[in-house]
Amino acid sequence: DDQHPDDGPVDSQHLQQYLLAEVMNRLDPILREWLLTIAWLDRFCPELCTAVCQPDSAAAPADLTGEAFIQRLQDDNLFVIPLDSENHWFRLHHLFRELLQTWGRKGGDDDEIAALHRRAGVWFARQDLPDEAIRHLVLAGDIAEAEKVVLHHRYALMNSEQWIRLERWLHQFPDNVVTSSAMLTSTVAFICMHAGQPQKVNGARLQAEQLLAGQGPKPGEYNALMGEVLTLNAVRAIGVGDPVMLDVSTQRALQLLPADALLVRSLVYGAVAAGLQMRGRFADGCRLLEETMDEPQWTPRIQTQIMVYFCLISFMQGDLTTTRA
Repeated sequence: DDQHPDDGPVDSQHLQQYLLAEVMNRLDPILREWLLTIAWLDRFCPELCTAVCQPDSAAAPADLTGEAFIQRLQDDNLFVIPLDSENHWFRLHHLFRELLQTWGRKGGDDDEIAALHRRAGVWFARQDLPDEAIRHLVLAGDIAEAEKVVLHHRYALMNSEQWIRLERWLHQFPDNVVTSSAMLTSTVAFICMHAGQPQKVNGARLQAEQLLAGQGPKPGEYNALMGEVLTLNAVRAIGVGDPVMLDVSTQRALQLLPADALLVRSLVYGAVAAGLQMRGRFADGCRLLEETMDEPQWTPRIQTQIMVYFCLISFMQGDLTTTRA
């Protein structure tokens, strides 16, 4: 009889740790160290392994490169899964990865884990992979560098209206970080505007304005953010019917906004056209948008947005027969 009624219940976690120890103890110390390091990565490639596992290349063993390491993982059947047909990107099986992370927490310390997250974040940022860069930098506690990545890429996302992706970036940050950053708060305002949430837009606008006034601008960032706040002020001025506030806000916003803030700048032109309509100069507003649309800097998506503003002022005018030739 193969039954063993006297055997007690098996502790699944204990068994997993035992099997992991059997695997880990058979590995070379350097290979084991690298494996414990990449366990904190959602995916990895040879270059990333080298950057994260060999921060000091001069002291690293010459015969262990990222490519050789991954080959060893495959040769030893260490639960590595290819993610592309070129065999460039890989990941560890999620259960094996979780066990490695548990093992690593016992043998390492929080500073070491934060340091490897920062190395990964810096590498992803240099490779123009902002999603993973932000995630790892936030996990490293390097909020300033994570904000720089958002700042560097956010106009590209706004111009292409990748609002869900931009919102996902902000969700990586702790709430108190978002509410204490003028740049992140202004970003929240534009996300909420796209989502049709005017009350949240107004709250984020006021918060960003207060932060800019109270904590002092960062070099090269203040003008753009103030231009965004003024743009939001102009949109609010349309809603409350205040053409004076609208004129002041739009004129200053166009002076401050950088050239690559295409979507925000187009919004300013839409607000100017709305202001002209409010003053009884509907034809001038239409002419402004027609001339603006013909400027060469706009992408097709932004040109479509300008056309939406044309439709909006036509609706305000009550003249839905007006079209652009």
